[in-house]
Formats: sequence, structure tokens, C-alpha cells
Amino acid sequence: MKKIFLVGFISLLLVGCNEDKSNSSSIPPECDSEATITGKSYPVLWKSILYKKNGGEMIPIVNEAYKKRTGETDYLSVDSSTSVIEECVNGDFSYIRLTSPDYLIETHKGWIKQSDLDKGQKLEDPYIRSIDSLVTSYQYKPDDFEELRDLLGSDFDKVNKLRYVAAKVVVDSGKCEYVTDSNIDVMNMGTKDNLRFVVECKNNTRISIDENTINNGGSIKTQLEQAIPKDLAIDKCNNLIKGKANKYGEIDLYSLTGTSYDVNKTNGNATVDVYFDVKNKFGNKESFKARCLFESGSWNEEIVIKNR
Repeated sequence: MKKIFLVGFISLLLVGCNEDKSNSSSIPPECDSEATITGKSYPVLWKSILYKKNGGEMIPIVNEAYKKRTGETDYLSVDSSTSVIEECVNGDFSYIRLTSPDYLIETHKGWIKQSDLDKGQKLEDPYIRSIDSLVTSYQYKPDDFEELRDLLGSDFDKVNKLRYVAAKVVVDSGKCEYVTDSNIDVMNMGTKDNLRFVVECKNNTRISIDENTINNGGSIKTQLEQAIPKDLAIDKCNNLIKGKANKYGEIDLYSLTGTSYDVNKTNGNATVDVYFDVKNKFGNKESFKARCLFESGSWNEEIVIKNR
């Protein structure tokens, strides 16, 4: 019995040693004896350049793929859209590796400034935790937006300032917990003195807001909240059908079984499908399907009718 117990004890000891060895081998070599091992996941607050150690100096890591493609020098970085694990800390720097997105996991490893990780520290700008860093790190350039450049002229820089202010106003409204993007409304930019912006939220909510509302306040509604109501949409669609198809004969609308209403939860645009028959003066019947589209907010309408 003593021999069996001793063998079992040695086996457990060996297994324990193997597990410790496995765990230690997973620690990056960059996390040497001078570093403190952490192994914790933290959000990234903003765009943060990746560094590598060169002796006692931190050197930015060149994005070789970008340099090869463009001939310009840029550096590998992470931002609030990425997920990272802090492997260890050494002074003011944290060694991190990405866990998402998948396509960057192998290439994006290195040191970043420890202050670029959200560890609950007090921030000078409290909105940083509610607005994606891409809103501020990506700046509109006049050469990339010719129509906007022609509209604003020398006042072009205000569009970048207003993009961030629009995001803050939307966060304050309580309609958006986290802003993923804020851009000029390319479908309707507004006027030089009253630009229009589209703010995207993490919960697939979209909010359209103009410069007057940003500067002076006012009611803020999501695109979904501005969708046309179901009963009104169906009624309008039926009237559109009658206006288009009446000339062909008597219309029979399947108002109970052949009508459907759907609204896009992000942009608030509504769709109504109606099946109907038209009987001409000779008594011949032809079947159709109509699709009515209603834009959120304006309720601008469009109808498409096809045979079925």
C-alpha cells in the first residue's frame, strides 16, 4: 500500500510539474524577469501604436504590408474596435496580444502605452468610453470629399469637429449607449450652415441629426422611432396601387391574407407587400405583387409592381 501511495504521489507531482511548465511556456519571451505578469483582458481606449524593445528603447513597429503597398511608412496599432489581452507590464508599457479581429491576431503583438488600456482610470474626456476612437482618429480630408469641400470651402475643418460633437449629443440623449461611427450624411449633407450627420450605435440603432440640433438642442429620435406606422403604411400602399393599376380594370386587394409590413430596425425604412388581382373588362384576371417602400422620417414613398 505504501508503494502504491508513493507512486501515485510521484505521478501527481510530475503532472503538476508538467502543467506549470506548459503555463510558463505560454508566456511571451518579451515578458522577462523585469516584467510583471498580468494576463488580463482590457478594452483599448483609443488608437495606440505597437512598439518593440530594442535594448532599453521602445521602437514603433512598421506596418510592412502597408509600406510595401503604398511606399509610405505607417505603424501597427490597435484601437477600441479590437480586443486584447495584457500579458505583462514593464514600467509605463503593457505587452499585449489581440484576440479579435481574427485576421490581425498573428501580426498585432507588441508593447503599447499602459495608459492606452482602460483600467478604470479617470479620463479627461469621459465620452471616450462611450464613443469609438475611430470617430476622432479618422479625419475627413478635402481631397477625399470633393462635394463637401465645394460646399464648405475654407470652413471644411468644422465637419470633423461636428462629427464628434454629434456623437456626444447622441450619447447624452440616452438613445445610444455606445457610438460606433459618426459621419456626414452622404445622401443628404444639408447646407453649409446646417450640415446633416448620421450616428451609428452598437445596438444597431441609427440616428440622423443636423447641425442646428447639435448646437441648439432639440428632439432626438432614432430612425426606427421615425418609421411610418403599420396601418398608415398599408393604407398609403393600397392607395398607390389603386392609382397605378385602376386603369387596367377592377382591383381586388388581399387586405387580410396578402398584405405584410416590415421595418428595418436600423434605418427605419418600412416595406409593405400587397398581393392583388386585376380583372379587365373582358373578365380576365391577372395577379400582381406590389412592394411599397417608405423612407424613415420623410415617409417618401416608392412603389414597384410585378406580375406573379
